[in-house]
Amino acid sequence: MALARLVKFYENFSLDSIARLGEVYDSEVRFVDPLHEIVGLEELARYFQHVCNSSVQFVITDSGEFAGGDKAFLRWDMKYSHRSLSGGKELTLQGMSFIECSRGGQNEDSSTSKVVFHQDYYDLGAMVYQHVPVLGFAVRKVNQKLKASA
Repeated sequence: MALARLVKFYENFSLDSIARLGEVYDSEVRFVDPLHEIVGLEELARYFQHVCNSSVQFVITDSGEFAGGDKAFLRWDMKYSHRSLSGGKELTLQGMSFIECSRGGQNEDSSTSKVVFHQDYYDLGAMVYQHVPVLGFAVRKVNQKLKASA
């Protein structure tokens, strides 16, 4: 499976590594996150170039394969910063990815297996809304009330 290559790709993620997406992702990959649904390697490269900057880093905290090795999960922490969020300080977002891979051709060679589906799960509020002035205050207050009533 492509899991080991995918983990290595994200652990060494940079704007320069976007040129190597084809080593890990299939040309017709479908990528889904809370804001986007992207189909195709070229669209995925454009997406990464648009949303990522030099401050984005991933730490893979756990990973594993299941369903005969065709499916996998990644747990990760994304460290990022943006000048309009929390004054540009570094933030950390925890998330998880569900991955489906191709079989790798006729001989089912795992070295040629590539990611055909990638879905990210994360709290969009924790990523953006909590860190926007005024809106962040309101989101934190709502979260505090929900926690107190639980």
